[in-house]
Amino acid sequence: LTCPDGEYQNTTSSRCLLCSASCLTCINVDTECVTCGLSNAGVTLFKYLTTCILDCPISFWEDTSGGNLCTACSPGCLTCTALGLDACQSCTDVVSGSTTIYYKEIGADVCGTTCPDGQFIDAAIPNLCQKCSSACITCVNTA
Repeated sequence: LTCPDGEYQNTTSSRCLLCSASCLTCINVDTECVTCGLSNAGVTLFKYLTTCILDCPISFWEDTSGGNLCTACSPGCLTCTALGLDACQSCTDVVSGSTTIYYKEIGADVCGTTCPDGQFIDAAIPNLCQKCSSACITCVNTA
């Protein structure tokens, strides 16, 4: 038995049953979405795990290239607009055996483990580079 889009095969009754309204296609149960459709207001929904949602959660971005998916940001990015450390809107610490701290460069959507020339890491301001004094080409710990 093959069910049309918008329906799934119920294994108990061997009948096609309707997917939930947010799923374009689903499998096993009505809420286990494979692809997403539109909301009741006609807004694109994004697939996160097996559900369809309006906005992807923090640390995920709305990837429209592969079927409206919530795709995880690169490690080091807290929020992002695409994959890679050069698409970060904010940075975070990454824990994988040891903690690596990422800092967002001023004026760029880039997270790195250091700050570029003209910017410095201020221990009091987490995950964000700070601007050096105009008298300095480089600085450390303070402007």
